[in-house]
Amino acid sequence: MDKCYICGSKEPPAKRLKVLGYSYLLCKACNGATLVPRERAIKKLTEVYQPEYFDWEKPRGIKKVVFDIRLHEPYPEWIERNKKGKGKILDVGAGIVNFVSLIKQKGWDTYAQELSKPQSEKIRKVLGRNRVFNGDFEKIKLRKNFFDVVTFWHVLEHVKYPGKTISKTQALLKNNGFVFIEVPNINSLSWRIFKDNYSLLSVPAHLFYYSRQSLEKLLSENGFKIIEVSFPLKYNSAFAFSLISYLKNKFEIESEKFWLIFFYFILPISLIINIFTSFIGQSEVLRISAKKK
Repeated sequence: MDKCYICGSKEPPAKRLKVLGYSYLLCKACNGATLVPRERAIKKLTEVYQPEYFDWEKPRGIKKVVFDIRLHEPYPEWIERNKKGKGKILDVGAGIVNFVSLIKQKGWDTYAQELSKPQSEKIRKVLGRNRVFNGDFEKIKLRKNFFDVVTFWHVLEHVKYPGKTISKTQALLKNNGFVFIEVPNINSLSWRIFKDNYSLLSVPAHLFYYSRQSLEKLLSENGFKIIEVSFPLKYNSAFAFSLISYLKNKFEIESEKFWLIFFYFILPISLIINIFTSFIGQSEVLRISAKKK
């Protein structure tokens, strides 16, 4: 790789993080990470984005328990705290209908982009056919200076060219429009501890991992002013799931009942750890909002 795909730096990578048969190259300039080999990862993506990839739409069992633990500010409240008044909003990589349905109910003029055809059809049932754009965000034609808000909920780590994506976003927004982003945090303490057993790893789907520094640099260099950065209390079970994955690989205990009991036992500890890591910028996710200059 001759340059960082996040910030464009041509400096040699500071570190190589080996994970699940791939490596993330950590950029010296922005502290973001790029998955290599890129060509092999990108070819695998069609195998990754199958219908089961979107099964968080209606979580069941433990997934529902985990999903219901919400100690963070919901997306609509975060948006409306920063952007006064309703307007046109585009959710990039919408995936499931949960967010677009909710923000529409709150009175926003809602649009969505989605790569998956089946998921696009589901979203059209909520928003209407002409308000959902199916295809690669970097390639589809969208109206410039049209949207008041563009959102990326765990999408920016999946795009092939982050710079092009953010540059296009800037062009789509009206003057003083906002972009809201949430991504996995490369500085997650759980990832540092558990490495390949980290429960939120998604290789090769996650082509990039971001730090605060890399996101601020990416946005600032593409015509945005940073408004807010935070490390919300989200995915509070990640430490628990990662620990279980690690222990399963180390000890031959096959009883699912045992692991279920252990999960509920360790879950409060996992929450306490996430509260602590949120204060020091090492929680599972990173949020950033920015305004078009």
